[in-house]
Amino acid sequence: MSMHAISRTKAALLPVVLLLANACGQDAPIEPEPQRVVSTWGSPGSEDGQFDHPSGVAVDATGKVYVADRDNHRVQKFDDSGVFLTKWGALGIEDGQFNGPQSVAVDESMNIYVADAGNHRMQRFDSNGQFLLKWGSEGSGDGQFQVPVGVSVASDGTVYVADANGIQR
Repeated sequence: MSMHAISRTKAALLPVVLLLANACGQDAPIEPEPQRVVSTWGSPGSEDGQFDHPSGVAVDATGKVYVADRDNHRVQKFDDSGVFLTKWGALGIEDGQFNGPQSVAVDESMNIYVADAGNHRMQRFDSNGQFLLKWGSEGSGDGQFQVPVGVSVASDGTVYVADANGIQR
């Protein structure tokens, strides 16, 4: 698979089946089923639906897919079949612009969180890409980031950020 594409796969239930079988004292291993690629979309480039190092993907409750397109400095939104819907962002430091977005996450209210690594901050958007807020700056203090590369949102709304070069104090 190209490093400029998104693949949608169906995962087998095998890990759960094995765990239950082992917990019940059954020792016969179950042969794993391979992952099945359902669809693939994207190609190298900067046009709509193309990617330059997609680095993060998230899916909302309606099945819309959001991709952090790192080297195009944007987020792209697709339906669950890979049909391009919209995009937002550009290289820059202004609200709604990015410098190498690394990761995306979606909360229960359909807000999109983006780890904007090169700008050392987090940004939040609505599901159509409308800028809502940002936080963080470069540094090692509270509320500061070095290179935020991962983001996840818990069901209670707590945002977790993985800071690749963060300094422990």
